[in-house]
Amino acid sequence: MSMRTYAALGGTALLMVAAPSAQAAMPAAFRIADTKVSKKTVKPGGKLGLTGKVINGEGRRARRPRVTISLRATRSSKTGRRLASGLLNRASGGRSRRFTARFTLARSTAAGRYYLFACVRPSASKQRPSCARHRIRVLGSPVPSPRGASPG
Repeated sequence: MSMRTYAALGGTALLMVAAPSAQAAMPAAFRIADTKVSKKTVKPGGKLGLTGKVINGEGRRARRPRVTISLRATRSSKTGRRLASGLLNRASGGRSRRFTARFTLARSTAAGRYYLFACVRPSASKQRPSCARHRIRVLGSPVPSPRGASPG
């Protein structure tokens, strides 16, 4: 091969390495913002509420976000007890959707401090979710069961 061919190949390879990929330049598909929890302290079997906003990245295609709410033992936990999940309406690129979730904490939840995680990702996708967290405290004695039924 001639010197020109080597120079052309080298220049092309340099451009491919130096130029950022289109996928890397795109913002995250969905991110979660403005989350608020109804109570910071709750008893086992008590009710909680969480509100927030999901924002689709600018320039992203319209998709339905899936919101999942879980109770985790530590800040860095990857798993936890799922409390609620669901799909929101489709959000175009740069647009947002608000959500409200109400759920009951399991009566078997031990007393202590926990993290309430709200995570969002595109539906039908295995992308890494965007999460927000709130620290809550679960008190010792459970809420009395409804209609006088004995726990069991």
